[in-house]
Amino acid sequence: MSEIVTFIPFVESVFRVPTSHFFRGVLYYWGIQAHHLTPNSILHIFIFVHFCEAFVGIEPHFNPFKHLFHLN
Repeated sequence: MSEIVTFIPFVESVFRVPTSHFFRGVLYYWGIQAHHLTPNSILHIFIFVHFCEAFVGIEPHFNPFKHLFHLN
């Protein structure tokens, strides 16, 4: 992925392009780009990452993520 599409309202509201390895792995697995997701979807992904790292004390893994979330 060499290009990322974003929208002016995202930039105006200080939207930052996520750079997490887990996030990029999720995008790669489903063959999508960040602009295909809603802001709430991105938030859910990063809440999962934070939960794994801060509360469980592990690196985020894709299998539990797939078990909890479903792409529509």
